[in-house]
Amino acid sequence: MSDGQSVLEAGDGFAGDRRTTGGLGAISGPQDPMSQRVTEANRIYFDAIVDRYEADPRQRYGLFGTNARRRYREFVDAHLDDIRRGIVVNVACGTGNMMDIDAELGLSSVGFDIAPKMVELAQRYSPRLFVGDFYGMPFRSGSVSFAAGLGLLHHVYDHVTFFRELYRVLMPGGWFYADYDPNYHAVARLDRHRLLGPVWRAYERWSDKVRDLDNRVTPEIFALADYYAVSEPGLKGELVERTIRQAGFHQFRVIPHSDGPSLDRPRRGRLPHKVLETMLWASGEREYPRRAKNLALIARKGTP
Repeated sequence: MSDGQSVLEAGDGFAGDRRTTGGLGAISGPQDPMSQRVTEANRIYFDAIVDRYEADPRQRYGLFGTNARRRYREFVDAHLDDIRRGIVVNVACGTGNMMDIDAELGLSSVGFDIAPKMVELAQRYSPRLFVGDFYGMPFRSGSVSFAAGLGLLHHVYDHVTFFRELYRVLMPGGWFYADYDPNYHAVARLDRHRLLGPVWRAYERWSDKVRDLDNRVTPEIFALADYYAVSEPGLKGELVERTIRQAGFHQFRVIPHSDGPSLDRPRRGRLPHKVLETMLWASGEREYPRRAKNLALIARKGTP
């Protein structure tokens, strides 16, 4: 892992001396007791499964899949002029699986994660990495032009605090892109479905077995780390809208989608998603935003 001094040089937007080296532990902002528990659970969980994470079918075919990468590339490529104005940050970068796209587009992005072993693995894609958490990002106010969080928001317990910190570091006109969080309305109905429910739970058990969860973390740690996927069956778009508005954002879109190649066409998606949506429609759910399994969020900090 690179030491903090070499991750971001003076004048790069870093907020002073709160740098993290391999032995200093994570940068952290103020958190309430429950947020602290969820943050620590994420550190334990992701360090425990780091060697199995990319083998998980839900990651391999979803978060790391071709369509998720296409959506991210499409957004970044369409906003390159804005994005090049400041620091590009991959929030909770995990294994760094999107940072190679940044590099291909000529961007030198910075990544951080709460789990040190994830940060070590992400060095495959970038040397500009540090251990830290998203409630206290070590960037000067208004220095970040683009922040991305892939599969992030369902691991956040206190969304208001996170979005306020995000609003602080973004420059006017700066963008935030989040994708591949589970849609509460679709997942909760899916879990209750007479036919789909058992299939869905079997798929989750397969995913858990691939990650070897039973031998690596306790059920309590897993439930806290994957809070809005396990403790709650998903993330409500209404919660995201309310909390990001509270944080000061006025330009944003929460986009339910079917894991297709573009967020401009959210209903176009992969066959397994369309089959699930069709069966949910047949069971009485007529509103597409409540059938689509995934949520994305695009937000922009307003200009003066």
